[in-house]
This record gives sequence, structure tokens and C-alpha cells, in this order.
Amino acid sequence: MIQFSLEVADPEGSSARSGRSVIDIVAFGRLAETGLDHVQAGQPLLVEGRLQQRRWKTPEGKNKSHIEVIATDFRGVNEDEAKEERRR
Repeated sequence: MIQFSLEVADPEGSSARSGRSVIDIVAFGRLAETGLDHVQAGQPLLVEGRLQQRRWKTPEGKNKSHIEVIATDFRGVNEDEAKEERRR
């Protein structure tokens, strides 16, 4: 298993982090073993998967939740591919 975070541009600019959001990505199996071998830090990444929400209660009784993407595939893309994907 690997887990990493991606910072993505918020086209609406509604995020408190100056137009950016952070999304946690989780991958298992072969994808976790070899998926990041050909990706460099800062390189645009195309991720496919499903959203998963985990919920729990703290010892103080507060409800918490966390949403992440369970990746089924991801790959590094060049700037032109990234721009094309943003238009979709």
C-alpha cells in the first residue's frame, strides 16, 4: 500500500488555500509497488479510482470523517496532456 497527497488547482478559487485543494490518494497491490516508479515530484499526475469516506468517533465523542481516492490507475502526464485533461 502507498498513500500520498496531491495538490490540485481549484478552478472556482473557493479553497481557503489560495485556489488549491489537497486530495489523499491510496493505492494497493502492484499499482502501489510500481506506480510511482516513473513519476517525478511536481509532475502532473492523472489518477483514476473511486472515492472512499472513512468515519470514526474520537475518544471525546466527536464524529470525524476523511475522504480519499482509492486509485485503480495513475500515471504521470506531460504539461500538454494535463492541459487537455483540464478542458474535459
